[in-house]
Amino acid sequence: MKKYKSPLFFKYTYKFLHEYLVNNLNRSRQTEDSYTDALTLFNRYSIAQKGLGIDKLRFDHISKDFILDFRVWLSEKQNNKPQTVNQRIAAINSYLRFASGENISLSSIRISIANIPRLRAQKPKVEGISVKALKTIFDSIPNTKKGRRNLTLLVLLYDSGARINEILKLKVKDIQLNQQYSHLYLLGKGNKSREVPLSKATVKLLKNYIKEFKGKVPNPDEYMFHIARGNIITPLSYDCVDKFLKKYGKIASKNCSEVPLKLSLHKFRHAKALHMVEHGIPLPIISRFLGHEDISTTMIYGEPTMEMVRNALQKAEEINLKSARKDYSEYEKRRLELCGIRK
Repeated sequence: MKKYKSPLFFKYTYKFLHEYLVNNLNRSRQTEDSYTDALTLFNRYSIAQKGLGIDKLRFDHISKDFILDFRVWLSEKQNNKPQTVNQRIAAINSYLRFASGENISLSSIRISIANIPRLRAQKPKVEGISVKALKTIFDSIPNTKKGRRNLTLLVLLYDSGARINEILKLKVKDIQLNQQYSHLYLLGKGNKSREVPLSKATVKLLKNYIKEFKGKVPNPDEYMFHIARGNIITPLSYDCVDKFLKKYGKIASKNCSEVPLKLSLHKFRHAKALHMVEHGIPLPIISRFLGHEDISTTMIYGEPTMEMVRNALQKAEEINLKSARKDYSEYEKRRLELCGIRK
């Protein structure tokens, strides 16, 4: 009887990375790149440490010890920080979940490593963009047709607190500007939609953009931000937006020291969340606004800044002083009454 051979480990990686993550989970280009990096490193590890190349490594080689050894290799040989190591292992877990869905016989392998504990990692510091830096970036965009498109996209990205892939998939019909409350519909992770309100300034910008780029009778099924190559129309790509953002950021940094040196599109989302926290908006509302499934994800924005602490202490001091003055005034008034006289 011929011995059964389990499938090659990398049999499903192409479908997982380029179809499932993008189309089914609606993940961003950054996530796709991150998962690709994790699987690439896993291949390098299996060759260097186990002698198993891409044409030899099979699912039945994978065990809890195999993954734990990979984790040590990431830490000691690749000098990955605990947070990065956890992300790499999570990517491998995610791939195994997908593979077991493609081939049910692989489920036991997935289950055997699913309970590997995460490494204790320092809580990542969330960095956004200050209001001053945002204004400088926006002011750095030229008043040309392409510049007006780029400005509209970046302002909408910040105002909506959306992920960049959510903005790039927007269609004309997803934006409602002529109702009492202007808003847009975003399709987030897991194909879950949410409604996001828009500010008056953004609404004005969008109306001008639609008039200039979409005409008097816009096609509701057309992408808001697209690129046309002949008869083929596709959404503007992540790389294109990232490229012009870095270009404007480089110009803006010469005029404002607060513009981040490592400017990324996701920082606009962080900036919106942090600014909402600074304005005293409760975390449950911010969580719903951002489309987080679990409020614990939103908690990374809940750590108060020094300015927030300073303002809170100042307000508390003012309240205490007012309370003390009030108490003293009532005490003095009572003393006078006991003496039979008026103030």
